[in-house]
Amino acid sequence: MLIRRSNLVVPITDTASVAEAWRHNADAVTLDLEDGVVASSKATARDLVKNAIQTVGKGAAEVFVRVNKAFVEADIEASVWPGLSGIVLPQVESSAEVSQAAELLARMEGKRGVEVGSLQLVLLIESARGVWNIREILTASLRSTQAGLDESDLAASMGISVQPDYDPFVYARGRLAIEATAAGVQAIGV
Repeated sequence: MLIRRSNLVVPITDTASVAEAWRHNADAVTLDLEDGVVASSKATARDLVKNAIQTVGKGAAEVFVRVNKAFVEADIEASVWPGLSGIVLPQVESSAEVSQAAELLARMEGKRGVEVGSLQLVLLIESARGVWNIREILTASLRSTQAGLDESDLAASMGISVQPDYDPFVYARGRLAIEATAAGVQAIGV
């Protein structure tokens, strides 16, 4: 199993960071279409992806694009180009979302000259519902290679504040580690 020790996340609209990302010797670089891109500039940001994949891939890092859940179809369509390793799918709460993303990838691979079945999915669990449905989420597609918890968003979705003397995520991390191992998916950060 490949273990990615480092994954540099770069906002797609930060052209200076995109240009320099390949120099950081990261195992993977994730171009971020989700955070820091306001809705009014989404189309412009999507237009940057194709060239950015080639730019950040110069240093032999795997290249991923983190899409926005609200714009998953348009973001995936803009992201599938030669050089892409896969899609980071945030806020996953159901197997249907994973299946939908996998189907979009399959459709776009054929259109864009990317080997069919080669693109991976990295799944981010950010809600209690996602933790509850983690088994079905992790097994929804053979494309799923990694999964992780976004603990700050998980806390926000549950309406809790993390206290230094109490770790509310012991259960969620344990569940992710066990379910991911059983599914043959690498748990990120666990």
